[in-house]
Amino acid sequence: MLQNESENIAECLRHAATAQRLSDKAADPAAKRDYADIAGRWRGLAESYQFVEQVERFLADTEPIGSVPPAQLKIEESSLLDDLHLPAGVLGRTS
Repeated sequence: MLQNESENIAECLRHAATAQRLSDKAADPAAKRDYADIAGRWRGLAESYQFVEQVERFLADTEPIGSVPPAQLKIEESSLLDDLHLPAGVLGRTS
């Protein structure tokens, strides 16, 4: 999957470079703006693909949550509430 994303990124950057060259060569201000906008959109799409690639790498390097024993995931409610330092009587607690 990562190779496909990298190919998509490269293709988007090629399109962005082409649009930027057209913008640089355009004599008409409106065309120059339009091509620059198109180049920016291609770069934005490339950044989106890069983000997806980073997330995929992160997920590939992360152990599934099911591989952690449930006892290690459990947080005692009383210790969590104690950490909040709530005044007496809040949430029905007397201490």
